[in-house]
Parts: sequence; structure tokens; C-alpha cells
Amino acid sequence: MVEYLAATLALLGVGLMVLRQRIGWIMNFCSSGLYLWIFLQSKLYGDAGLQLCFAIMQLWGWFHWKKQDFGQSIQPRQLSFDGRWNSVLCVIGGTSTLGLMLLYGTDTDVPWTDAFCTSGSLVAQILQITRYRENWLLWILVNLIYIPLYLYKSLPATALLYAVFLGMAIWGWMQWGQHMRGSAAVLKPLPGRQ
Repeated sequence: MVEYLAATLALLGVGLMVLRQRIGWIMNFCSSGLYLWIFLQSKLYGDAGLQLCFAIMQLWGWFHWKKQDFGQSIQPRQLSFDGRWNSVLCVIGGTSTLGLMLLYGTDTDVPWTDAFCTSGSLVAQILQITRYRENWLLWILVNLIYIPLYLYKSLPATALLYAVFLGMAIWGWMQWGQHMRGSAAVLKPLPGRQ
């Protein structure tokens, strides 16, 4: 029952993020608290720690996006080449460090998968908070790995949730891109005017 409530709140939160609505941070905050408990029970320690980080990051996102009026959507932006490269390096470094910690410091049977998904999720969340469109590409990759991981861990509702998240991440990538193209068209100078 708790898993289904957590999944429902997360689904609402991500849907609101796709639509660039600030209230999504609150839904995700509540979901993170519930998933913290669920993942501890499943010995997914990286994911449990991730939920604690997510809860804090949801508050950061709520306050970071407050510059927009309540109910209005935020303006997404694009990472530079260096920003993309730095994001990849953060995922690799985080996976290596956390993977070793989980391998030698816990009784988990999936240390590297847990480490990669945790590191990728943290970087994706930071990119989302700071309004970079590439957050959705990283969420797509992470969700593709989370789905079989949660099935392996006998968390079918969560696996289904992440399958929906996969579709929502694809939708988010397209929506944010469409919004950025529409904003760029509005900002283009009219022909003959400088």
C-alpha cells in the first residue's frame, strides 16, 4: 500500500515537472520520504540515500523555481558542451565512488547498478532544478536501468512507475525542447529591424 501511494505521488510530481509547474516539487518531496522507507526495506541502500538527498533537493527546487509566479511555468535552458561533459564525469565519478562503498560496506547484491542509478539520478535532479533540458536525457537512461532493477527486487509497482517515468522523460525532453524553440522564435528580431 505504501509503495502505491509513493508511486502515485511521484507520478504526479514528475508530470508537473514535465509541465514546468513548481507544485511538482512538493509531490516529489512526499514521495521521496515514502520511498526512503521502502528502499531501506529492500536493501537498496543507494536508492534509500538518494531519496534522502531527493527530499532535500525537492526543497531546493521549490525555492529555486520560486522566481516564477505560482502556477506559471519555468523557462528551460540548454547545457553547453562543457556542461554536458562535466555531467558525464560526475555520473562516472559518483558511480565509481558509491559502487565501491556499496560493494564493501553493505550487504546489497546490486552495488554497481544501484550506484549508477543513484549517481545518474542525482545529476539529473540537479540539472532539473537548474532548468537544463538535458535532465530528461539522463532520466531516460536511468529509468531504462531502474525498471529491470525494481523487477529483480520484487517491487512491481515501482517498476511500472519507472516505465511510466520513462515515457514521461521522453515527453519532458520533447516538451521542454518545444518550449525552448517557441521562446527562441518569440525572441528573434523582426526582419529589417536591428
